[in-house]
Amino acid sequence: MHGKLTPWALGKLPTTIPDPASRGISLLQIQELSAFVQRLCKTGVLRRADQLGGSEWLHWEDISVRETANLILKPAIKYLAAGISKSQVGDRCSAEQTWSWVELVAYGPQDPKIFVSFSKYCAFRDFIGNVNHLADDQGLTLRDNMWIGMFAFEVPSPSQVFDLLNSPSFSAFSKSEATALFLDKHASILERSWCIFEMAIITDTTTSRRRWKLREEIGNLQGCSMFDVEDENVLQIEIERHKEDRPSSDPPQSEKGPKEVWDWLNSEMAGGSDSTVPRQQLRERIRSMQHEGVNAKPLLLCTPDGLVGTRRATSVPVLHAILHSFCCTKCDSDNEAERRLVMNYIAQCYCEEDKSSANLLDGIRTSHGDYELASVETVSELRLDGSPEYQHEHWLFTEDKTSLKFKMLEHSIRQEGSFCVVYHSY
Repeated sequence: MHGKLTPWALGKLPTTIPDPASRGISLLQIQELSAFVQRLCKTGVLRRADQLGGSEWLHWEDISVRETANLILKPAIKYLAAGISKSQVGDRCSAEQTWSWVELVAYGPQDPKIFVSFSKYCAFRDFIGNVNHLADDQGLTLRDNMWIGMFAFEVPSPSQVFDLLNSPSFSAFSKSEATALFLDKHASILERSWCIFEMAIITDTTTSRRRWKLREEIGNLQGCSMFDVEDENVLQIEIERHKEDRPSSDPPQSEKGPKEVWDWLNSEMAGGSDSTVPRQQLRERIRSMQHEGVNAKPLLLCTPDGLVGTRRATSVPVLHAILHSFCCTKCDSDNEAERRLVMNYIAQCYCEEDKSSANLLDGIRTSHGDYELASVETVSELRLDGSPEYQHEHWLFTEDKTSLKFKMLEHSIRQEGSFCVVYHSY
C-alpha cells in the first residue's frame, strides 16, 4: 500500500476527467485496490446473502469482480463524492452525473497503454493475477495505465451503451498500444455479449478486412467457401500484392529482432523458405510489421497463471479446445436489449469500411429513458441459459449475409488466439 491505508488520498476531491477513454487505471492504483480488498476480506466486513436468508463471510478466494464493484467501489464513490457535483470540480463539466473510480484516485487524465477485456463474473483474485502477470511479462511500470471499463464508469449511462459507434470503448482502444483478453478458469468472458463486442473491435482492422476480401476472391476462384481457403494462400497473395508497399531499408521495429525478422521475411518472399518455421509464425511476423494504426496492436491472452504461450501458461491445448468450440451467437447478457444491440452491430457493422448506426437499434425501443426489446417472439432454438432464442436474433444468425459476419468474427477470434500462442512461444 506504500504507506496508504486506502487506495485514495485522504482529503482528495474527485478529479473530473471528461473523456472516459482517458480514464485508464495505473498498475499502482490496481495494486493499492487489491491490498485494500484483501484487508476488507480479512476483517469480515464483506458479506454476501446465502440461500437461507442470512449472510456469509466473503473471503479473498471467493469475492468476484462484480461483488468488488458492488460492495466496495460503488459505496466508496457514493460516500467520498457525496454532495459533490461534477460541475463543481474542474473547468469542464462531464455529461455524466456519477463519478468513476479512476476520477476518485487519479489527479488527471490517464491515457491507457493497454485495453483490457474481462468478465465481471470472474474471481477478483484471478483478475489481479492476470494484471500482475501481464505487468511482469510486458514490463509495465507502476505508472503505466490500463483501460478497464469497471474503473472508467460507476454505472454507464444508456447513451454510452447504446450509442455504440461513439462508445468510449472505441476511443480507449484507439489510444492503447496493445489489447489484453483476461481469461478465467471457466473462460466465461467468451459467453458475455459485451466482451464479444470488444473482441469485434479488436479483430476489425484494416489488415483483417483486406484479408477477408482476399479470402472471398480466392474462394470464388477455387469454387469453395472463403472459410475453406488455406491461410498460406491468403498470406502468399498478400505478400506479392503488397511487396511494393514495404520499405527496402530501415526495417520496422519488432520485439523479436527487427533486422533478423526482416531478412527472414525477404528470404521467404524470394522462395528460400525454412521448412522448420511454422507458417503461423510468418503470419504473426507480417502482422507485427504493419504500420496501420490499430493493426500494430498485439492481442495478449492472459490467464491467472500467466500469458498464454509463455512458460507460466502451459495449458495451450485447452485454450485451443475452448476457442474452437466457441460460438458468439450463444453469448448472454444481463440486459437483453444490450445483447440485441451487440448482435445488430456484428451483423451490420463488423468488417465494414463505412460503419453506420442506422440499423443498430432494430428491434429495440426506448421506454422512460431506458432501452428494452421491441419484439419478444421466440423460436425453438435454445441459448446457453436454456431459454428460447428470440426470433430477431435467430434471423440475424441464419440470414445469408448477416450470418456470414458471425462466422467471420468467430474465425477471427480463433486466429487471434493462434497468433498469440505462436508469438509468445517463438
